[in-house]
Amino acid sequence: MNLQITNLSKTYSNGVQALKNVTLTIPQGMYGLLGPNGAGKSTLMRMLATLQEPDEGNIHLGDIDVMKKKEEVRRTLGYLPQEFSVYPKAKAEELLDYFAVLKGFSERKSRREVVEALLRKTNLWEVRKQKLGGYSGGMRQRFGVAVALLGNPKLLIVDEPTAGLDPAERVRFLNLLSELIVEQPGNFMGMGVDGSGVITGGEGFFLLDPKGDGFDAMFEIVAHEMGHQWWGVQLKPAFAEGGGVISESLAWYSAMQLVKNVKSREALRRFMSWMRQPNPWPPFRTGLPLLRAMDPWANYRKGPYAIYALSEYVGEARVNAALRTLVKKKASSLATTINLYRELQAVTPDSVKPLLHDLFEVNAFWTFDTKQVMAKKTASGTWQVTLEVEAHKIVADSAGVENEMPVIQWVEIGMFAAAEPGEILGMPLYVRKHFIRSGTQTIVVMLPHKPARGGIDPYSLLDWEEGDTLRKCNFDVYENLHKQLASRSRILYKLL
Repeated sequence: MNLQITNLSKTYSNGVQALKNVTLTIPQGMYGLLGPNGAGKSTLMRMLATLQEPDEGNIHLGDIDVMKKKEEVRRTLGYLPQEFSVYPKAKAEELLDYFAVLKGFSERKSRREVVEALLRKTNLWEVRKQKLGGYSGGMRQRFGVAVALLGNPKLLIVDEPTAGLDPAERVRFLNLLSELIVEQPGNFMGMGVDGSGVITGGEGFFLLDPKGDGFDAMFEIVAHEMGHQWWGVQLKPAFAEGGGVISESLAWYSAMQLVKNVKSREALRRFMSWMRQPNPWPPFRTGLPLLRAMDPWANYRKGPYAIYALSEYVGEARVNAALRTLVKKKASSLATTINLYRELQAVTPDSVKPLLHDLFEVNAFWTFDTKQVMAKKTASGTWQVTLEVEAHKIVADSAGVENEMPVIQWVEIGMFAAAEPGEILGMPLYVRKHFIRSGTQTIVVMLPHKPARGGIDPYSLLDWEEGDTLRKCNFDVYENLHKQLASRSRILYKLL
């Protein structure tokens, strides 16, 4: 829904001409009016808010004539003026509830839910019982936003919202505005963050079924876009090789960690399986290493895979500490992948630095395969599992020439119980790193419970290509032998 302003003019009775033939087309998103005092910014905003009439021209919000259908516009409008008053003795929760009644929320339960949601969104829930007269300037502005957001407005107007605020409160207020998600009409399925930091998504995206195939796009893709909001206001990439890693890879890495910590490693595994699909960026081995990457697959896929893999080898806390240091050092200058790499080197133990080198300095690709998984129950009731696995690593140069390199490193081995409905892996019974070398090798592990499947690199930390490194356990040899022995025992019994 575009906002169309055509030939708008306004001259006040004292002869001051505030607007002269202003024509603008404003699409969905967040936009600012920039101009000196007296340029007519507030006059234009009051006209958009139906509070003032122009001398000439017209305004349309989609198909609605703003000047002729003011009541219809006000039902879809949120407005925070430059100066507004509150009842100083009223509590925030009570006054917002009153404004909600005026906005048309007549049903008490739904109104209470809306009030709570808005107070939480504006970070005022913990102080909802305090009187507004005791609020700071920034808190009052956030309360004004909560009032403006009542009714989920299609048009939100804020007039100099950060005037008079200290720098910290100004940043918090702008972050609040940037957290709004704008839905675009039509069957568009995409989602992104525009230049102002607002998340926009197609109507078709919001109609996706989060339970349809186990992939919760609503949660996981929005998490990525919120990652853009988080990193975008703190870390600016330099216009250099690897710039996409600073922008896209960190946003995807944040989404991956959120999925793992809020949901589970199983949910992250499903998420990464979706990310490995070749559409829209098929993986390819020819190209520059991650430190100099310029291609979409490296920025959107290889980069977050590499940072996440490192976090599983050195610890999430260490990687996050490196990122915090990067943000602190580059707060007033542009960041490069070299800056990122140096901070990661600083937190990586010497034993893991060869892996860090392979992830960032060269185009290294691992291929793991689980040939078979044999399981048998021991006399003590535990389970002995024998896995036959194979490991290879190649390094490709920018021309696509591939060279086989030795695998000499720690790789996870995982064993899992039978999956419950809606699961793929089932409960982890054993997930530990084993020292793996190139070629085929046999690994034996002991488990307290019966396994269902297992294999090498079960969470795809290093093997990023399509396919599954897990296999179902094979009980046939042992179970058939048991059946044969049981059958012979019964026959012997009959003969006797």
